[in-house]
Amino acid sequence: MPASAYRPRRIDASTIEFTVEQQAIIESLAEQVHDEWSEGRISAGWIYGPERSDSRKETPCLVPYDELPESEKEYDRRTAVCAVKAIMLMGYDLVPNPVRLPSGSREGMKKHLLECLQTPGSGTAAAVWRICESWGNAEIGLELLLSLAKTALANGELWICGEVLARWHSHHEQQNDDAADPMFRLIEARFLVQTGAYLKAQEILLGLTAAGHQDGETLGLLARTRKDAWCDAETVRRRTEAVAPDSVEAVAAAAAADRALEACRRACMEAFAAEPGNYYPGINAATIHLMAGRLAEARELASRVIELCHREVEQAGPNAWNLATIAEAHAILGNADEAHRFYTEGARQAGAGLRDVCATRKQARLIAGKQGWGRDRFDPCFGLPPVIVYGGHRVDESYRAEARFTPEMIGTVNGAIGDLLTSLRKQVQPRFPLIAFGSAAAGADILIAEALTAQAPVEATLVLSSPRENFVQCNAEYAGSDWADRCRELMTGAYEVIEASRHQPVPDSLSYQYAQEVMAGLACMKADFLGLDIRPVAVWDGRPGDGCGGTADFVSFWQQRGHAVDIIALGGGPFGTTVERPAAPRARFCFGFQEQHLKAMLFADVRHFSRLTEAQLPLFVEKFMGTTSAVIARSAHRPVVINTWGDEFYMVFDTIEDAGMLALELRNALCPPPQGEALWEAAGLPAELSVRFAVHAGPVFAIADPVVRHLSFTGRHTTQTARLEPVTKPGEIFATREFAALAHLQGIRGFTCIYLGRTDLAKGYRDNEAIYQIIPQAT
Repeated sequence: MPASAYRPRRIDASTIEFTVEQQAIIESLAEQVHDEWSEGRISAGWIYGPERSDSRKETPCLVPYDELPESEKEYDRRTAVCAVKAIMLMGYDLVPNPVRLPSGSREGMKKHLLECLQTPGSGTAAAVWRICESWGNAEIGLELLLSLAKTALANGELWICGEVLARWHSHHEQQNDDAADPMFRLIEARFLVQTGAYLKAQEILLGLTAAGHQDGETLGLLARTRKDAWCDAETVRRRTEAVAPDSVEAVAAAAAADRALEACRRACMEAFAAEPGNYYPGINAATIHLMAGRLAEARELASRVIELCHREVEQAGPNAWNLATIAEAHAILGNADEAHRFYTEGARQAGAGLRDVCATRKQARLIAGKQGWGRDRFDPCFGLPPVIVYGGHRVDESYRAEARFTPEMIGTVNGAIGDLLTSLRKQVQPRFPLIAFGSAAAGADILIAEALTAQAPVEATLVLSSPRENFVQCNAEYAGSDWADRCRELMTGAYEVIEASRHQPVPDSLSYQYAQEVMAGLACMKADFLGLDIRPVAVWDGRPGDGCGGTADFVSFWQQRGHAVDIIALGGGPFGTTVERPAAPRARFCFGFQEQHLKAMLFADVRHFSRLTEAQLPLFVEKFMGTTSAVIARSAHRPVVINTWGDEFYMVFDTIEDAGMLALELRNALCPPPQGEALWEAAGLPAELSVRFAVHAGPVFAIADPVVRHLSFTGRHTTQTARLEPVTKPGEIFATREFAALAHLQGIRGFTCIYLGRTDLAKGYRDNEAIYQIIPQAT
């Protein structure tokens, strides 16, 4: 073929994006390309030389891959990238098998992973951890472990951070390497603070300070734990005084709050003394002095902070943090107008993220309330969104006897929804998203969700009562027109779609009420985490609903919690228009003698049960099972149903609180330190015996089991609990997102659910599932 006729047919791979794992494969492959080239050159008689010379057969590239200049590495990478993309476009996929990597390639991959972690936007800690999780401690090394922990913590990947810290503890025990100990200890303390376990963090930080680590970062974090302790003590004080203002308990609670405030004040001063040029601990100290009523000291500190901030502004320019700090200092000094000006300017700085501005407003409200100005004095400065929760009537079914939401009303309702959201958008900074939780049924849900998308940016989370396609069939297709397509389109573009039930629920079950309560809990969790307000919106005809989980329930629920509901009235008034329509029987599921109940469920598994010898089994029954029985017998949180299968426990509870509290009591009695107090070796059992607990809540059937002849509960939500238990860490209590949402909604005080991250449940039941960990609530 003549050269002029040749046309290269390169495959178009421009759309392919590599994962972190695939990038690591490419880096290892590029190293192999270089080694192959080098071997060929050496075989041909080439040697290393500082400059390339074809006549002398010298080249500067005959060095290990790591010593090559970046331009030469990129040349090798291009070869590897072309090969990998071609393989992928042919229908194959590439996943690493780190166990089979030779040591040389593993070192190259480790360096690449470090670069990924140190390069913003190049990948998450979870992706890196998946590659090296199976490596030994020595192969991972402290540098990669430390970088993984820092990145996971910064990204909010708490599950990964916890796994990495556990690996570090194992490495530390093997090597007794104290050199990196303070760095990891500090990361561990930050991890514990983020997960709400500030008392454990406090123990670590006190140990660091006792060992001589009196730096500003350590002392500042210690001050943060003291502040968390004071906030909790204040909550207990207010709650106790509201119930019995002159009681002995109220006096004790007030004294405990005062002690916590004083401890916080001292800690803030120590942190500022360690870094007197850092305005962050300085403003914290000033605010705490104001809360303690030490006005003169608060003002003196605030004046010093203003000087530090103005100095930074002159040298490096204004930013969100120095302007917000100046505003807070002026508020402490009583200069409300100056505080208003700087709060407004700081909140509009490009570097101020939503969470940062929320934290600033929280402090502003604290100070404004203490100064007697009203806690909302500075709210207009920030332009923060509320958390919108919405609901409303579905478009009428064809057989509905009494008209409620007819197609003729859609235009008017849509206009009213648009006006409300446009007005709300004007009150919020353009760069902040409107945050919303709702569903996607034909009618009000879809109209509100679509109107929200027109107010971009928006974070709209859809909470469905059943799996996606089943939801579309039951809640959109019946209405005809294009409702089903619009429903699917909203799911595609949603910030997140949450299926409260992973299965098709029976008609007229508790699924709608359950989904509504899960949605409410998730919205409250988001609002409380960021310090935002809840804004309920409902399209309602003003009449009692058809059943549980309807619009009337939605309105009543939020009103009872003290929230004003924005009601868009159907029919132009509080009551809909009555229209005669031919009646048709509604499809109903016949439950027979079984009823559905909302229950909490616990599955537990005894770890290392298989290590028991035949002779130890009677001891296990006597000691381990006996201890379990004793804990349940004396507990105020007993289950209504218990089943055991050798090393497995299944329990059902009437309340969310009972399930969480008994899980904590059992963990304390059955798990070895540090999670519990069990010393099984003294009882003749393996010392490492432990338990992992998983809890969930959802609608289940109450049945009289005809085989064992006692009450039982069954349903698909039982399966979800069982699938979470195998991925739970020994000695820990993991909870589903639904359990955590309901616990938050109910304001349970005995324990806290902290978000860990996402993982796949056992047996392929659910991928990328959000999971929580239950810890005792600090008192």
